[in-house]
Amino acid sequence: MPRPIIEAFRSQQVRFAFAIGWVLLLFTIFTCGNVQRTRYFLPAYPFLGLIYAMPLVEALRNPKSASVILAALKLLYASAIVLGTGVALFGVWVAPTLVIAGVFLAGAAAVLLLTTNNWPAPQRIAAAAGYIILVFSVDLLLITPTFTYSPAPEITNRLLTDARPRLVLPMAAMDVGIASQSRMLSAGKIDPYIVADNQYEAALNSHGQLICTDDVLKLWQPAGATVERCAPVQPAGSCVITLRCFGRQTNVRFLNPNACRTT
Repeated sequence: MPRPIIEAFRSQQVRFAFAIGWVLLLFTIFTCGNVQRTRYFLPAYPFLGLIYAMPLVEALRNPKSASVILAALKLLYASAIVLGTGVALFGVWVAPTLVIAGVFLAGAAAVLLLTTNNWPAPQRIAAAAGYIILVFSVDLLLITPTFTYSPAPEITNRLLTDARPRLVLPMAAMDVGIASQSRMLSAGKIDPYIVADNQYEAALNSHGQLICTDDVLKLWQPAGATVERCAPVQPAGSCVITLRCFGRQTNVRFLNPNACRTT
């Protein structure tokens, strides 16, 4: 174990124990409860930061260790400038959001590299920590959405006009994250929930509509209903399947980017 960690632990045993205990408590609660959404662990992040910060502060008291850490920060910023520039250039051919993300990350790294040289060491580490948070935020908001598809915005746009004052919307075989996004984007007007495998029929009869995937419809044949051919509609990759159930017409919004193909 590196010497700064040992010394920090010896001098800050109570703080270390409290921070580690809090993180383990949250991890145990959410793991045992099978609830593993990333945002639920937000209360643990300050204590994780404290665990990492204490050895760094201890290391800065040693001139040799401090010089190594500060050199590593310069390398971090230089690497970020190169990678950010690469992301921006790649975005020219892929998506404008990548250009924005790359320019933003490279520019912020360049500013920190040029302006923090004369700052005290603790402030320079704090600035680097802030930049790392910025990297994760840009990735979450601009980079990751470019390469992933979520039907939540389309679900919200299609159903928001029906959600007065509140629309309870069952979802079959859908990710809980999509349900959370739909609820957030609709400002609570749409209240989606995940339906158990043996409750599809009951949910459809109760609420009159159901969001599902093609895999669900392959295995589940709604009683008293006929499923029409899946026809692509705008935007491309989504479709509406009409079910005629028990004498009334029911729309099952079926949003799956890879499911609807003309034959």
